Amino acid sequence: MRGGVRGAGLALCILIAAADAAAGPELRLGLVLDEPDPRAEQALRGARLAVEDANRRAVPGEPRVVLEVARAAGRWSAGTEAGRDLLYQRDCLGIVAAGSGEVAHVAAQVAAKARAPLLTLAPDRALTRIPLPGLLRVVPDHDARLGALLDALAPELRAEPIPAWVPPGRAGGEIVAAMERVGRARGVDLRPLRWPEEVGRERGAAVSASRALLVALAPPDLEEALARLHAAPPECLLLLEPAAGEGAERALFGLPRVLAPRIFDPGDARPCVQRFVRAFAERHGSAPGEAAALAFDAVDLLIRASAGGVPERPAVAARLAALRPPCSLTGIERFDDSGDRVGALRVVELGGH
Repeated sequence: MRGGVRGAGLALCILIAAADAAAGPELRLGLVLDEPDPRAEQALRGARLAVEDANRRAVPGEPRVVLEVARAAGRWSAGTEAGRDLLYQRDCLGIVAAGSGEVAHVAAQVAAKARAPLLTLAPDRALTRIPLPGLLRVVPDHDARLGALLDALAPELRAEPIPAWVPPGRAGGEIVAAMERVGRARGVDLRPLRWPEEVGRERGAAVSASRALLVALAPPDLEEALARLHAAPPECLLLLEPAAGEGAERALFGLPRVLAPRIFDPGDARPCVQRFVRAFAERHGSAPGEAAALAFDAVDLLIRASAGGVPERPAVAARLAALRPPCSLTGIERFDDSGDRVGALRVVELGGH
């Protein structure tokens, strides 16, 4: 009897080993999500579609792509923990940081020590101020977004002081620094007000002093800010961040004119975009937002840079810098020497509802 049990156990081990061999090698990629951010779920959905798309088009013998997810919850220490978990415990080849600049900063430091590539969805310019091998930003930084918005604004509105609602803390400090650079270069007087304290005290005077208002807030603060403006909206509202989520989109209705930068358009007729839009809608019953498209692009870039097996992390980082994506959903053409994306950035009008 004991021999039969021993034989059955040996047979089971052989079957498990055969199954593992048949499964082949795995290409493990990490995704860091910033949990309080409502765009995190969009990013997760976009990343998963990129993985599914890669596994579907893979030929026999190529590694199967596996997405490992770590949730950082917006804290500096959480970014460190997430990076270490993905790179050292789960052995991911590279990371996509789909969260705040704070989380991306510390995750990038962990990735640099591990010589692993990291692609960030945070527009914080400080991330690429000191170039690190394998650190790339797939989203336009604050300077690029602000510049595009001011260039699209009517000259008579640019000639007046423009109040700007900015978030508190380090994120707001980065935006204010970008405002100073871009405003000085274009001769525009941008006047920051910290959300919500200074906005609550100065809102009436600040908005009435100018016909334009810049709102540099991300969800969920963006939703509350838009709701406040319905009683006395400015002539032209400039949004630094996309109005992501149903709440923000609903709050846009009734506002006279809204300008916002755009790098992803679900109506883009390119076949790769329409395949993505259809797959997302079939899976989730809604159109994808910018965060989903950016995460898809970032994961797709990591997969393409890893072609030919499961290479070493430094090799993937080197390939990423020279990669020219065949069809980027968000218009990435290439990356410059600092690791910043080079690609189209349009300003669209969202008002008139």
